[in-house]
Amino acid sequence: MSKEKDYAKFIADSMKNYNKTAMIYIAKQNYDEAIRVFERVLKLQIMFKYQKGIAETYFNIANTYIYKNDLDHAKTYLHKSKDVFETIRNPRDVFCVNLALGNVHLPNDRKKAFTFFQECTKYDLYHENILLIYILSDLYRENDNYEKAIEVKSLLLKNKKLSKRDLFVANKEIGNDYVKMNNASKAIFHFNRALSLSNDQAERDIVRSDIKLLKSK
Repeated sequence: MSKEKDYAKFIADSMKNYNKTAMIYIAKQNYDEAIRVFERVLKLQIMFKYQKGIAETYFNIANTYIYKNDLDHAKTYLHKSKDVFETIRNPRDVFCVNLALGNVHLPNDRKKAFTFFQECTKYDLYHENILLIYILSDLYRENDNYEKAIEVKSLLLKNKKLSKRDLFVANKEIGNDYVKMNNASKAIFHFNRALSLSNDQAERDIVRSDIKLLKSK
């Protein structure tokens, strides 16, 4: 093996070891030390212009700040990560960073969070992310955009891996959105689907009451 290959292997092994060490510090909740270790990894990655590694380390540092509940620093590093991932055109990782940015903004700036969650919808991964679908449909609902909320929540009905419980909730919420849109027939259709998916008597009584109220109008 040439000296160049030996050196390259040494650097690669060093980065792996640093990452392992950082993860150990995170497991021990020693977040400041984990960040210092990640910064050493970052210096090596920048030196060798390893773009994907740089983006991943920015993301790891951001997550460590999230563990520290330091959301301002987390946002800074998530944006750095996003910029690099977009440069190297890595859709899966751009999706993940947008999702993380949405989540860190959600507690204090739901409007800003909404923009990042909407960016996630550009990627096919969005269709399988149940939590994202729930959050995004709720945000549409908050803006009185019930048609879009239904469109998003309907993705859950196509997910064959979804539990009966989730399907019950999805149909019931879609029914409620159709009520808001004054579309009684579609609301009743989804309420009836929800009825077929629940064995809880109290839940079933509530849904039956909703159906009865709609039919009486």
